[in-house]
Amino acid sequence: MIQIKEQVYQLFLLFCAAGHVSTLQYKVYGGRSCNPHSQPWQASMVDRKGTHVCGAVLISHQWALTAAHCLKRKSFGRSITLLLGKHRVRSSEPKSEQRVLVDQHIRHPDYDPETLDHDLALLHLATPARLSQDIQPVTLPHCPGHNRQMCTVSGWGLSEEGYPDELQCLQVPILQRNVCQKSYGSMFSSSMMCAGYLEGSRDACKGDSGGPLVCDEKLQGIVSWGEGCSEEDKPGVYAKVHSAMPWIKKIIEEPRTEDHIEHSGSRPKPDEIYPDITASLKKCLEQSKRFGHRCFFPFRRQRLKPTYFHKQYFGKPLTAG
Repeated sequence: MIQIKEQVYQLFLLFCAAGHVSTLQYKVYGGRSCNPHSQPWQASMVDRKGTHVCGAVLISHQWALTAAHCLKRKSFGRSITLLLGKHRVRSSEPKSEQRVLVDQHIRHPDYDPETLDHDLALLHLATPARLSQDIQPVTLPHCPGHNRQMCTVSGWGLSEEGYPDELQCLQVPILQRNVCQKSYGSMFSSSMMCAGYLEGSRDACKGDSGGPLVCDEKLQGIVSWGEGCSEEDKPGVYAKVHSAMPWIKKIIEEPRTEDHIEHSGSRPKPDEIYPDITASLKKCLEQSKRFGHRCFFPFRRQRLKPTYFHKQYFGKPLTAG
């Protein structure tokens, strides 16, 4: 009976994957690059200096997915920026690239920063991405990936030659769960999947975190963690996207409410983070309206720009003296 159930499950997976052939052909990591813009869903999370920190993947015109552990980076400062339509991450590509701010991020409710269980986070774009031939959302999975299915992982992470400028692609097979559990023991949970080569030499690495694992043009995984890079018997571990689909659909399809949203540093809640400044600003503006003079407010003491602060949190520019 168990054997029959297993056969039925394998047929189910084959049925789900039927009819889809991957068009991604440039798979060598650390040497050759992806075909330019062959991964139109690939995004780069950059820090305040414009340096690539983590990968991300566009899943709709206003949502992206990344690894939750990427959001711990202090280098983002008070804002997170995504670069879309990039092939050369350190070069200007005005014909294809878009720079978009993230105004809200939502970690998976079961994310554990110590074990990296459910290592997923949704990013809401402050302005919708302008879709083009070079910028397209990836298709979300309706079936889980299956054993030995060939997939493509992409990113600008560390390679044998350092950090590349051009986006790198690597084709890796999904491995059986018992193989992954043998490699990582209890660290490998049901929210994870692994892919790669047990002999080592080919793998995702530092800087690829948050990037996509795409199988037959479906997003099956997000680069999460691993022991070293390209180590023998230590394949790459990915957050399993299919198991998180109920949460993803709930967030991106239902109206957003403040009780389940984390504000990224670019738009914190002013009444919580700057209570004294917010109260003083409101009072200043009320007096300005009442007596017909400009609002003078000592923002320099708080190291805040009044026009930026007011436009971000009260909806219209401030006339400051």
